Amino acid sequence: MKLTVNVYELSNGIQVVLNGTIEDVRIYIKNLYNPNKYFIDMSLCIGVEEEYYCYLDNDNNLLEAINKFGYKLKELCLVPIEDFQD
Repeated sequence: MKLTVNVYELSNGIQVVLNGTIEDVRIYIKNLYNPNKYFIDMSLCIGVEEEYYCYLDNDNNLLEAINKFGYKLKELCLVPIEDFQD
């Protein structure tokens, strides 16, 4: 059983946008689709929303998208999993 979770810092190069788990980062990047769909289509050549979401379910693709969109991802620390449970 997993006892710790990696916490990451996502920044846009100037300021921190998000601190959270890889799933929090994934949700943030997935939510970029609607306001930026033309940019995403040009950057990743994915014009269908559902394909974009499926593409980001793979960690390697997520990291590629983060880099192409100009974001930086930095691992901050390990946090006990109990901190994320109710």
